[in-house]
Amino acid sequence: MYFFRREKIQCRYQFSLRDAVDITLLQRALTAALASAPYYTQRLVQEKREMWLEPNTEPCLVYPGSTMRNIPEQTNGYLFCVSCEGDTVYFDWHHFLLDGHGVSPLLTSILEQYCNLRYGTAFAVPQIVCDPPYDMEAMLAEYPPVEYGSDVIQRDVVQTYEGALRRTTTQYDTCITKGKDIRLRRGKVHYALLPVWMLHTKWNDKDFLFAMNGQTGKLVGDLPTDMGKFWAIFAAITVPVSAIAAAILMLM
Repeated sequence: MYFFRREKIQCRYQFSLRDAVDITLLQRALTAALASAPYYTQRLVQEKREMWLEPNTEPCLVYPGSTMRNIPEQTNGYLFCVSCEGDTVYFDWHHFLLDGHGVSPLLTSILEQYCNLRYGTAFAVPQIVCDPPYDMEAMLAEYPPVEYGSDVIQRDVVQTYEGALRRTTTQYDTCITKGKDIRLRRGKVHYALLPVWMLHTKWNDKDFLFAMNGQTGKLVGDLPTDMGKFWAIFAAITVPVSAIAAAILMLM
């Protein structure tokens, strides 16, 4: 599930109608549209690093005004929000919905329901077809995970390196390998959250390269240090502490 981002992304559609929006009829249209769209009545539940969808029993409301509400905290747990002001209908949604079925089918259904109620139109408003939830056990049975041994991994790495080297010899008609010595040295594996930003700077004629996790802001690498300021701060801390400690020892 593509839900977590350091900066939340909320999107908006807005539609200007011929007349002022009747919020009561718009609420009826939203309720009717959701009755034929079970996917959008779900709420996201998160426990530690696990997330899943479950039915949302809270009412889904139409809000007055044009202010974008915080989704899902200010929308009763729903991942979208319908509001209106004057002759304009606002439809906001959390980016998570784009990774499922999108928002266009639901938005179209709401507007068609509203037109049927307000102007007596005859839109059919068919039920929105939603795929059934994934059966993880059935998927794993059909596509079992493949475990590769170290020899297979090493062979793949060697072939990758050989292919990369051969692609650098395009200026020659033929290329004959007389010998090769490619070795894979096994090391520790560390997991990281993407994106990772690689940063480079130069200070006092020295190069410094470090990486920053784009989601947590954690830095890894050697940062340039002003040793003059370092020792000044060190002295400012240690001298008073040493004086206090000496005074305590004299009074004991």
